[in-house]
Amino acid sequence: MPYFPDLTPYRYFGGERRPLVNVGWLARGHDFPTGPIDERFVDGLVRCALHPVRLAMGLHRCDLCADGPRDIEAYGRRVPLGNGEIRAAWNGVEYAAPTLVVHYVSEHGYAPPDGFLRAVLARAGRITPLTTEEVAALRALDHSAQIARARALIEPFAACSPYEWPKHALQQLPDEGWVEQVPEEVADDDALGVLLDDLAWLHENEASRTALLAGIVEKARELSAREKP
Repeated sequence: MPYFPDLTPYRYFGGERRPLVNVGWLARGHDFPTGPIDERFVDGLVRCALHPVRLAMGLHRCDLCADGPRDIEAYGRRVPLGNGEIRAAWNGVEYAAPTLVVHYVSEHGYAPPDGFLRAVLARAGRITPLTTEEVAALRALDHSAQIARARALIEPFAACSPYEWPKHALQQLPDEGWVEQVPEEVADDDALGVLLDDLAWLHENEASRTALLAGIVEKARELSAREKP
């Protein structure tokens, strides 16, 4: 895992359309603040990790302990850690943290800046995880049916978008396989871009596809509620 001091400007991926600051990019050999573990905050982190951004094919593992996790089980699904980021904003500041921050807080007692704690709790409050039964129903679908379910949720948003790229993105995604189609500068800065990026990963990532589909369902519900008059 690369190391970046807390509250420094985010530069890891680049291509961001707005300023971000780093939080929770820990590594061996670098001190970090510790404190009591707030279980409500840990649950908020887990909820945010259900909806990661900047997903990558590779996985980082915790190098602070001998056997750092690759994933956890939460809300009826496998939640990968180490291959994406959590984004959350508070009081005009947007934070970017690796999903491994869940592990750093719960297992190593890492105490992030107070603004990040408030940002995570605010973001988590807008996430309503599916029930275990709903996730199990998604898991029972075969891959083609999972993709069809995701497309059916996303297509109405793409049809209403004032931009052409969401429609082109859906057309470029075949029934099987993965076409990289979501503009990078949009994917993490637009709710529809996030959904389309998740759909692209759903085509590719078999191991996490139930978690990805559950996230698409949850995000589509959140977006629908946000757009109601």
